[in-house]
Amino acid sequence: MIEMSAYTAYRCPSCASTAPGMLWRQTEAYCEDCGSHPAAQCPLCDEVIDLVFTEADRLIDATAYGRAVEFAAGAHGAIDQRRKYSGEAYIVHPLAVARLVRELEQHTEAMLVAAVLHDVVEDTPVKRGHLEMEFGSEVLVLVDWLTDISTPPDGNRALRKAKNRLHLAMAPADAKTIKLADLLDNGVSIRKHDPDFWRVYRAEALRLLEVMKQGDSGLWLRVEAMCSEDS
Repeated sequence: MIEMSAYTAYRCPSCASTAPGMLWRQTEAYCEDCGSHPAAQCPLCDEVIDLVFTEADRLIDATAYGRAVEFAAGAHGAIDQRRKYSGEAYIVHPLAVARLVRELEQHTEAMLVAAVLHDVVEDTPVKRGHLEMEFGSEVLVLVDWLTDISTPPDGNRALRKAKNRLHLAMAPADAKTIKLADLLDNGVSIRKHDPDFWRVYRAEALRLLEVMKQGDSGLWLRVEAMCSEDS
């Protein structure tokens, strides 16, 4: 049996999604074929897979996306960043954003990589130069557009959000599509767990939508629908 490394990206043979080892749920179940080998459950499709692999058979995604998952999981994990309401490792959010982008007919590898890395510069000590060295200028440009430019000296929350909104208004369509996926995943969580803050988030998201129409129309409509349910 292999030992799953926390920050190594493993590809599920069933759904072909990639997730770091820390998110795979090692189960009490056993391989259906032989009835004796321990197994693990994919965090994205819930398929239970056999964990008997040789070193050469490890499910490591060597693509830029797989490296980005490992990189982002390590960066957020190094500061023990977690999701506010669930306490889960923070990487579950970038993975969810990337999954929404992957579902779109029009997406690129750079978009998937940037989706996984979209909070790395804003939330962790990772520098822009490091990101560019690892993943190239195209990904860095997308992450730059997705990184808030406001700082506390810019004023209260409303003023800071207005500055960030003007920044996103100038972003390319691909960056806006990723941001729409980000708004959707965050919004679902906030709406479920924090009704008071949801009212604030909902109003901010609706204002953002005004400048995000160049992003994917399907995601735009999903965010609008989510924000309109309580109106």
